[in-house]
Amino acid sequence: MSGCAARGVSVPVCAILAGPVVVQGRDIVNTELITLVVGILTLAGGQIAAVLVLVGRMDRQTDQMNQRFDGFNENVNRRFDGVNQRFDGVHESVNQRFDGVNQRFDDINESVNQRFDDINESVNRRFDGVNQRFDDINESVNQRFDGFNESVNRRFDGVNQRFDDINESVNQRFDGFNESVNQRFDGMSREFTDLRERMVRLEGALEGFIADRRDRDVA
Repeated sequence: MSGCAARGVSVPVCAILAGPVVVQGRDIVNTELITLVVGILTLAGGQIAAVLVLVGRMDRQTDQMNQRFDGFNENVNRRFDGVNQRFDGVHESVNQRFDGVNQRFDDINESVNQRFDDINESVNRRFDGVNQRFDDINESVNQRFDGFNESVNRRFDGVNQRFDDINESVNQRFDGFNESVNQRFDGMSREFTDLRERMVRLEGALEGFIADRRDRDVA
């Protein structure tokens, strides 16, 4: 163990490497093995130092790159803040413009509605006046038709009276004519009755005459 300490090898390493080992078919004593391990560790220590130097340089480069990226990021953030401010200003300006346009539309809509209300009221007054004129004309026409109807009724009453008078006169004439015809037919009927009786008597006389002549001829 003292040999390990003299060579700068830790005690656990010496403990691990204690005892004989076989390398390429032959035994290596502990002293030689320790010497070999110390050499390997010395070489590894130089490489580790180089690696540590490289790591330090990489850390410095990383710090510089981080500083550069931080500065770039800060610059980009400032630029984006300016862009955002510009966008906010544009957005606010556009909103103000649209608010103005909406206000104009509201004013126009209100004005148009007011105009339509005024037109509707004016048209309603005009239609009310027209309806009143129609009512006046209808009343006047009804009055004229009532007067005309009354006049026509009086005329038709006069015509009907004339027809009644004519009908009565004609009926009287027809009644007189009918009575005269009836009298004539009654006289003719009596004459036909007398004539029929005379023909019957004549036929009887003629039959008696014929029968008498027949009897005489037979005798």
